[in-house]
Amino acid sequence: NKTAQDKFIESQNRIRSMSLIHDSLYRSKDLSLIDYGSYIQNLTSHLMSIQNAQSSRVSLNVKTENIRLDINREIPLGLIINELVTNALKHAFPDREKGNITVGLSKSDDQHLQLTVSDDGSGMPPEVDFQSAESLGLQLVKDLSDQLRGTLHVQSEHSSGTLVKLTFPVA
Repeated sequence: NKTAQDKFIESQNRIRSMSLIHDSLYRSKDLSLIDYGSYIQNLTSHLMSIQNAQSSRVSLNVKTENIRLDINREIPLGLIINELVTNALKHAFPDREKGNITVGLSKSDDQHLQLTVSDDGSGMPPEVDFQSAESLGLQLVKDLSDQLRGTLHVQSEHSSGTLVKLTFPVA
């Protein structure tokens, strides 16, 4: 059953997202903080390899500053990135030969960080309301954003792509 298989793969990706964080912590000199830019690169590369048929047409760009996070921020943020990149790979480029996904993490000011995940794909259908979405992935993004005490902003236009910004406190 293709639907069940897809759900199983999505669950595996969520688990892989968390295991990459634990692996990064294990390898880190400071067990309370990891280099999140390296983690994002590893996570998104893993997601691209799983979606190999789709990802051969999609370019991934990761733009991060030198940011270190504690585990209470790392796991929810990793799961959010996992969901947003997976959604872009699955839905953003249905009829296009090539596309781009960009993941960025930067300081928006001294007390806040900003995660951006964008694509230049088809945009979300107008009937999808990100704030009240029923899919598990979008519910996770919203709930984990709340857990980070973040502000989530979604901009999506048909044939112009989707931009998701999450601004959240450093601590």
